[in-house]
Amino acid sequence: MSLETKPVCDDLQQRVAEIWLEVLPVETLDADDDFFDLGGNSLMAAHIVYAIERDLGIRLALSRFIEAPTVALLADAIRTNNEQAEFRSLVALQPQGDKPALFLVPPAASSAMHLKALAGHLGLEHPVYGFEPTGMDGLSAPHSCVDEMAAHYVAELRDRQAAGPYHLGGLCMGGIVALEMAQQLIAQGQSVGLLAVIESGLPRRFMLRHRNPLIRWLIKTYQESVIGIRRCLMRLRASVGGNANSPAEVQDGNGVAPKEVHADRYANLLRLHIRARKEYMPYEYPGTITYFRATGQAERKAWIKGWTELAGDKFDLVDIPGNHITLFEQPSIQVLATQILGRLDPKLEAES
Repeated sequence: MSLETKPVCDDLQQRVAEIWLEVLPVETLDADDDFFDLGGNSLMAAHIVYAIERDLGIRLALSRFIEAPTVALLADAIRTNNEQAEFRSLVALQPQGDKPALFLVPPAASSAMHLKALAGHLGLEHPVYGFEPTGMDGLSAPHSCVDEMAAHYVAELRDRQAAGPYHLGGLCMGGIVALEMAQQLIAQGQSVGLLAVIESGLPRRFMLRHRNPLIRWLIKTYQESVIGIRRCLMRLRASVGGNANSPAEVQDGNGVAPKEVHADRYANLLRLHIRARKEYMPYEYPGTITYFRATGQAERKAWIKGWTELAGDKFDLVDIPGNHITLFEQPSIQVLATQILGRLDPKLEAES
């Protein structure tokens, strides 16, 4: 049965459609054609966001494509766009289902859209949410450390789900942020179920500390005294206005950013995230860490060793065919989704 489609019916929809056709691998489209069904991805969405800002003077977050994936819906989003609206990181990748929700963190300087393909393979029984990093829209202030990023995500997560158990996951640097989110939730007296870390390497200085038992003991003792202070400082910063970077510092100043500003914005965000990852020092995690490793990648002994030391005997290693790049392509992504679902639903894991 074919679905009825709506033709492009006004000037704004027509301009949006023209922009889509500049980047999508199609020659025609209708007002209700889905961006992702047409082959759209996060890179194409970034080009479209730039073109909309260039031609229409409207800034949109990449996550708008998740909420408004058709020409008609995106045109409506442009009409009602309010640059002064409060930035929200949490976006629904797949909102259906009455089983426990899964909350996913994307890689460094990446949109939640990066995780939509995985959400699409997780079925419709578990709602799946992603986090959009602050700073990607050029209006919200970017976070400069993992602790603050995790605290921001935890606050929005708890607005959506007041109590645990929480199920978290993250890809690349997102795995480190998910780990810190889990630590903060536990410190708040909440329970964490699944902590899914996907192809994530730990900071180099954390790896170096484990070469000497005395250094391990000294750093662990130091950390135990500092962790509480660090969280107190985070709460103090939040109470007096939060991030030191103001939104004005990440705007281009004239309302419509040229292509170079988009590139600079991304480069700045990536630089901040890389530095945040480098400076973060993880500490022992009391629960189970489930690590998903791409078997086609170069040997990850150092990565695995570090995560094992964080989790102790509560380390669950899952091998997925493919490499770091193809992990989100078929057939690897389906295997990854099946393994994640098996840990969200223990009955499925027992049956497989």
